Amino acid sequence: MLLFKIVGVLLLLYGLAVFALLRLETQMVFPAPQITRAQLQAQAQELGARERTVVTEDGVPLYGRRRGHSEQLVLIFSGNGASVGQFGERESLFLSLGFETLHVNYRGYPGSPGSPSEAGLVLDGRAAYAEALRTHSADRILVFGKSLGGGVAIATLSGHDQPPAGLIIESSFKSVAAVAFRRFPILPTGLLMRNPFDSLKRAPLVDCPVLILHSKGDALIPFSHGEALNVALPDSCLVSLEGLEHNANLLAEASGRAALSHFLEKISLRKVE
Repeated sequence: MLLFKIVGVLLLLYGLAVFALLRLETQMVFPAPQITRAQLQAQAQELGARERTVVTEDGVPLYGRRRGHSEQLVLIFSGNGASVGQFGERESLFLSLGFETLHVNYRGYPGSPGSPSEAGLVLDGRAAYAEALRTHSADRILVFGKSLGGGVAIATLSGHDQPPAGLIIESSFKSVAAVAFRRFPILPTGLLMRNPFDSLKRAPLVDCPVLILHSKGDALIPFSHGEALNVALPDSCLVSLEGLEHNANLLAEASGRAALSHFLEKISLRKVE
């Protein structure tokens, strides 16, 4: 009798854990920063950035921003806890290399209405890329995705009939479900997650050269994810860095800059000087 009670309690606790995962999935996968639109607008004015409204296929008006003027453009997809205005160091790097920058906030993120989801962010990514194509030819566009942004970038470009000159993926995953399973190994994350972001499934249809940057010191998304993406993508190069945590800016490192320089030369965009 006691054994049945213990089993019953364990099953109840397990059920509660599954329920909590389902209820909290959106907050865990999409922890949008708390920045007001007024703060974004003030920052844009200070930087001399041009604010843009990018409307998705399902009618969501996304907050976006362009900086610089150039015949070549880099489209930035940020991580799940970041926003337009929080990639200043990377934007400054690309601006110094002669790129115009375009960064658009996902739905449910600062300045953009709606609730985030994988399906929604795929539409957001496509709308952002369409905005890039509105002013630049595909062969003059570079796409950059950090962490979750790497998943959005791969989903956006998978099967696209106008692939960009190149794609850079920094510290991204083979799937969000795999990251969740590593954190909650006893829960059926692969079966229950509504936002699995399976980049491995989409990667074979990305028809452009890809540079993958990943640190062997990344405890959140292990280096093995970068290795898996490198195998799945048709034309990719994986560059490993040492001892850097997940949120580090890998392009700020000497080895990251060298890899970027080589990659830009490969895809016939401006070299790092």
